Amino acid sequence: MTKYKKLVADDNPNILIVIASAFKEEVYQLTTASSGKATIEALTIGKKGGIVMASNFRISVHRNSDSLHLKLIGDFDGTSACELLNLLRENCNAAVRVFINTTSLKNIYPFGQDTFQNRLYLLKGLPIRLVFTGENAVKIAPEQNNFF
Repeated sequence: MTKYKKLVADDNPNILIVIASAFKEEVYQLTTASSGKATIEALTIGKKGGIVMASNFRISVHRNSDSLHLKLIGDFDGTSACELLNLLRENCNAAVRVFINTTSLKNIYPFGQDTFQNRLYLLKGLPIRLVFTGENAVKIAPEQNNFF
């Protein structure tokens, strides 16, 4: 019997236990992660500098001396938005500017757009400037007056 891979991420270990027990008898190979970092590590597959999501979403990462370049690939949904925010929070400590290229996004779902824009407060206090590029930049970038 084929087992489908599922990743469950939550910072509350009790929730992870409950969810894992609910899927115990199902046809799923379940992986759990208790932090954003653990989630990213669980999603990282083979390629250096790339994060592969459960769906077709990936983030390609390239770092210069003072900037971080991210290329968003695939469909941008709620999970994708959370992973982008986690990656930004955990990896832009030495970056002054973060360039987010949106050209390779296939679909941008309203929930992904709303999740990203409504959780930008998680980046508050970080000394970074986000620069959105590509044909889908206007769909993801926050309105200037709504960002911090």
